[in-house]
Amino acid sequence: MVLGRGTEDAIRPAVQASLTPGEQLVKLNEFSCAITCAVATPTIGTTPQNEVEITVLLRWDGSAWQAVDRGVYCDNGEVPAAIRQVACESN
Repeated sequence: MVLGRGTEDAIRPAVQASLTPGEQLVKLNEFSCAITCAVATPTIGTTPQNEVEITVLLRWDGSAWQAVDRGVYCDNGEVPAAIRQVACESN
């Protein structure tokens, strides 16, 4: 693992990029990294009244984290066991 790859500063931009227009990252909350994957459970919202916690699966592309389709990676068994439960069996 490259030093610094699984840090909040490295993960935050990918989580923000995964949001739809109008959604805002309220809080990153917890995240875990395993091999070339990471899972984050940020709180997002468009207003304080509609904040929700979501699950974002990320994959390391060699230079940055990229949000990927959880369904595809979970169904194909490509999510490391260390983060599989949070990445594949949550909201």
